[in-house]
Amino acid sequence: GADSPKWTDGQLALDGIIHFTRSRGIHLVVFLYGSPADVRQKPVLDLYRRHLEMRGVTWYALPDAVFTDRSLQISVIDPHPNSAGHAAIAEVVWRELRALVRESRNPSATPAKTPWSAAPADTPAGSPGPSPPS
Repeated sequence: GADSPKWTDGQLALDGIIHFTRSRGIHLVVFLYGSPADVRQKPVLDLYRRHLEMRGVTWYALPDAVFTDRSLQISVIDPHPNSAGHAAIAEVVWRELRALVRESRNPSATPAKTPWSAAPADTPAGSPGPSPPS
């Protein structure tokens, strides 16, 4: 929970990464290991989401299919992503990072995303997090 020493350690680690990247002009992007719904419903993911949002860090959730489509998981006993699941994750990461790079090169050409809006359920995209503050 929010009062846990483990969460305090997690916050300190995140803040260290945020400070490190910002002090070097690096745009930090975090992909949370959960679906868009998980990020809001699972307490630990919600802690991370809120912490990142308060600090203006861009975050994304992973596609629902990684957590619901058994063909993307190792087995019923081990629901971690298999090679096809990792390929689905890599596709989302690639697409979102490519879009961020394109937007940073020409901000007027790409419509701004609404912070924290969830992607439609039938799309493989994750949930875009906030854009960094200007």
